[in-house]
Amino acid sequence: MIHVRIDIQTKFDAAGFIAFAADYFQITAEVNLNIYPGDKLLDRFSQDGYEYRALLYKPALPWQYNLVLRSDMGEAEIPGILAHEMVHLNQYITGRLNMNMTTGAAVWKGEIYAAAYPYEKRPWEKEAFKEQKRLLKAWKKNSHK
Repeated sequence: MIHVRIDIQTKFDAAGFIAFAADYFQITAEVNLNIYPGDKLLDRFSQDGYEYRALLYKPALPWQYNLVLRSDMGEAEIPGILAHEMVHLNQYITGRLNMNMTTGAAVWKGEIYAAAYPYEKRPWEKEAFKEQKRLLKAWKKNSHK
């Protein structure tokens, strides 16, 4: 079961969407998801030519995940960003992705990727972009807007 604390203002039903995504990915683990703005953290992980709009990470606390969003995020961006990050949540929970927040390195399916590895080549990001489209399509199909 996912428990969500949202510290952003949005017209989009973020909590409802996250619950839908948890069902979609069959996430049954106990998860506390905190969503809040944090531009400084996002700037720290941004690369030349790519500005992070969001970042999902797992701190040391059990069952805890934090989703940091840009403070200037437009309302139209939120569904896509949440869908993308819910794919990452599923990757974390299934053990396929792990991120070192100190170094920025990632472990994807047992292989280590340095923080400098180009964003557009990261296999977990490629999967997230592909799966976010499927998730949003399923959301819309189920009469959610």
